[in-house]
Amino acid sequence: MQKVFGTTASSVDGAVQLTLNGELDLAAVDDLNDAIAAALARPGTATISIDLQPVTFLDSTIVGVLVQGKQTAGQQGTNLTVKNPHGMPKQVLIVTGVYEALTDT
Repeated sequence: MQKVFGTTASSVDGAVQLTLNGELDLAAVDDLNDAIAAALARPGTATISIDLQPVTFLDSTIVGVLVQGKQTAGQQGTNLTVKNPHGMPKQVLIVTGVYEALTDT
C-alpha cells in the first residue's frame, strides 16, 4: 500500500516544526507518534509546532495522537501546538472539541 501522507521536521533555537501533509489516518499513527517523540527527544526543545496546512484529510485516530502528544509534551515542559488547520481537518478538530486546546486559541 502506498503512503499518502508524510512528515518533515526542522529545528531552530529550541523550536521544532513538523509539517504534515497528505491524508492522515490510522496508517499515519506510528509515523506521527515517532515524529513527535523524536521532536521531544531533541535536546533543548521548548516548542513543537505541527503545521497542518498541507493536510487534506485527518481522522479521529490522528486527533488522538495530537492530543496525547500535547499532553506528553506538556509533562516534559514543552508546548505543542497545531498551526494552519483548514477545511476538513479544521472541522474535525472543531467537532471533536480539541481545536482551541491544540491551536492555543
